[in-house]
Amino acid sequence: MDKTRAAGAHNAGLGRRTAARAPVAPRAEPARVVALIEDRLPRVETRQEFMRCLEGWIDPSREDVADGGRSDRRRGRPRMLKSYVLESIAPLRQDAKLGRARWHLASTGVPDIKIMELQIGGGPARRFFLDTGDRRFPTIHTNARLEVMDSVVDALTNEAHAAFDTMWIHYGMLESIAEAVGGALVGFTMSYTDGFVASAERGHGRPDLESLKITISGSKARQLDALMKRDSGFRDIVVYRKVRVRRGPLGDESGYAEDDIASTGYFAVRHGASVQDHLHIVQESKDMYSRTVSELESHGLGIDDVGGRSAVVGHALNFALPDRIADIDRLVDVIFSAAQPFWLAGIRSTVKPGYYRVLAVDMHTGDPITFEIAGGMMRVYLPRNGCGGTILRLLTNLQARYGVDVTCREVEQAAG
Repeated sequence: MDKTRAAGAHNAGLGRRTAARAPVAPRAEPARVVALIEDRLPRVETRQEFMRCLEGWIDPSREDVADGGRSDRRRGRPRMLKSYVLESIAPLRQDAKLGRARWHLASTGVPDIKIMELQIGGGPARRFFLDTGDRRFPTIHTNARLEVMDSVVDALTNEAHAAFDTMWIHYGMLESIAEAVGGALVGFTMSYTDGFVASAERGHGRPDLESLKITISGSKARQLDALMKRDSGFRDIVVYRKVRVRRGPLGDESGYAEDDIASTGYFAVRHGASVQDHLHIVQESKDMYSRTVSELESHGLGIDDVGGRSAVVGHALNFALPDRIADIDRLVDVIFSAAQPFWLAGIRSTVKPGYYRVLAVDMHTGDPITFEIAGGMMRVYLPRNGCGGTILRLLTNLQARYGVDVTCREVEQAAG
């Protein structure tokens, strides 16, 4: 047995006992939403009526009048059409209570389109359309205000035993989406936070953080993006947090959509009025993400019978870390803090100074995962039937903190 397979024996044993992917999901208690429904949705019985509803949300003149204001397109879109792609960790239930969130799924006349009635704590209930055509990656469609949706998505995804995870779109995938949807990159938001600029007295208070944020949009966005990437020192530390993609020709607003796409699976129509183009952007992005997740899961470690003998199959997922991450001890502390955004808890052992093995648990899925971390590298041993989304969550958040030169070989291979 070679070194990478031997180190994964912690995971392989569990892969042997499970025939199909079945992450350890938190229990969801049956519960009906009983609070006053604050957000009303129109009744939809056909796909045409559903699309007409989304078109009403995407039209800024209708939104302004509905909000009691003037029909002025310059005001922006405070209630723009937004779509959020989630990853379902537990099976979708019609009625459930989990953490602060409780919900009821009501049917419409459109196959796979549900109405989610969601209540967070003792607050008002909210209503959204939930597209369950992909049971693993359901999608919320809403025109609720951004601050409302921030609290909703946080309650659904940002707890130790959440029912859902967000869609973690890493730097390379955000770059690829514009090409994949047949559109154009017309804007982006870049940011960087240096997680290794420590305070003078480490361990006392929060470390000092260097940060940078740049937002650019317009016809010159692509040229400015290329210009900044010519400086390798700048390119390696700054990552996209959001891109703006246009699909369809400019002109009649009904013929195109211009979407902001965030690294957390948030899609918002900023310009244009083509619902079809918006939904195409969402679906193509989701398909790309799903393929990558499946490819990562195909490397999971397990034990198979080979020629009458038990053999470990699968292999490690290989991360490259930039040389500037010299404090490996601190990196381990950051990743395995049992808190957002990584949601990994682990027990470390020292192989030799600066080289750690960590027996960890994904606090979202319950999957056991073994890590080996040393200067310049990290190996991740995902168990068979483990969740590939864990790897994309790890990669996306490491890049956001330490630069785009944090890479995963298998993720890049999955992208082709």
